[in-house]
Amino acid sequence: MESSESGQKIIRFGLKVEVQQFPPKRIPRSSDWAAFRETLRLNVSRVGQIDSNATPSGLESRLSVLNQFIIDAYHCDYPLKTITKKRNCPWWSGCPSELRKTVRRLFNKAKRTGNWKINAT
Repeated sequence: MESSESGQKIIRFGLKVEVQQFPPKRIPRSSDWAAFRETLRLNVSRVGQIDSNATPSGLESRLSVLNQFIIDAYHCDYPLKTITKKRNCPWWSGCPSELRKTVRRLFNKAKRTGNWKINAT
């Protein structure tokens, strides 16, 4: 501990805080369906028409290409967003809030009246 100029002792605290990093996610709720459909339409138009004489293996390859186009459109129109933790404390529910309100009310009453022996009911 160090002394200050006023003669008081200075106390230094060191906190070790672990910051939790959340991986980025895609949020489909905030979707731009028009852009998704347009990107998908452009991708599918590159493939062309399916032949009527297509073989099962040809259909499988076309389906995998179509599936990849859907995934590409999804990744293009739903960019990754970094999720931040909400600022509220999950353990601070209604019960501690009510207790805090009651204690604060009793404290103000005691401060106002000078009677510090108030019985809370």
